[in-house]
Amino acid sequence: MLNRKSNNTKLIMETWRRFISEGTDITKKMTDMGHEAWRKDFVEKNGETPRPKPVPGNPSLEELQSQGFEGLEVIDVVVNQNINQPASKIVPALNHKLNGAPAVGYNKAMNEVQINSVEDIEKLADEFHKVWMDCNSWQKDKSPEMFVPYSQLSRDLKIKDLIILELAIKIMYGENSSEHELLQQAMSNV
Repeated sequence: MLNRKSNNTKLIMETWRRFISEGTDITKKMTDMGHEAWRKDFVEKNGETPRPKPVPGNPSLEELQSQGFEGLEVIDVVVNQNINQPASKIVPALNHKLNGAPAVGYNKAMNEVQINSVEDIEKLADEFHKVWMDCNSWQKDKSPEMFVPYSQLSRDLKIKDLIILELAIKIMYGENSSEHELLQQAMSNV
């Protein structure tokens, strides 16, 4: 009897969590967490090597420094910022360009696909990969192996998409959710 009650309670809580999460906007958290995931991988491979990127909107160096931003330098008359630092320290327009634009698409996919199976996870991973390709088309000539359907990606590239999907699932459903369990199963199948 107790086991039946705990199963019912779990079902009620999962349904309630889904109800609360419907229409959830995970964009801001995905933007910051996506950057932190990228940075963790970058630091493992490159240490604290700077990674300058141009700041959108052509703001002046002085303007950004007066706002407390660090890791700034002018390269070919354009202000660049070292993105190998926490998301909270990156100029918001640059963080949005690098991570926010895909996060909008990831958020849309998460709100359109209900996760009930490993196949749903794979469908979401495919959608996340399409979003990534749309937002990173400038890399196509340099890395053509990344611009194929999700099903044709190498194991390592599939894992990268699943890691980003895992961030979204943790934000929207929690780490101990049935959705996260399905993601873990999908990862073990890759």
